[in-house]
Amino acid sequence: TAEREEAARQRREELDQERQRKVEMAAQEKQQRAEEHHRRLDDERILALGAKEQRIRMQTDQLERMTKAMENDAKKQREALEQRLQAVLERKERYMRKVITKAHASSEG
Repeated sequence: TAEREEAARQRREELDQERQRKVEMAAQEKQQRAEEHHRRLDDERILALGAKEQRIRMQTDQLERMTKAMENDAKKQREALEQRLQAVLERKERYMRKVITKAHASSEG
């Protein structure tokens, strides 16, 4: 009977150890699954951030192109206005000379 009790005690210890190993393995597996889940989430976040960065770079490039085009357009408009102003000033000068010439001619006449 003492041998039986010892054998039963050893069997209980073995079962307890086996149960403990299973609990530890389950905890490790759960931890590994959680770590893998977090890794996947991190990877997804990195991909999303990369896509956002790419989108922002594309928008920045587009804005730079638009700004340059607007600056060029403004420069052309300014040059055209300067040419028109110069033409108006030249016409005014010719008109004033004509008026002065007529005034001189009429005062001499």
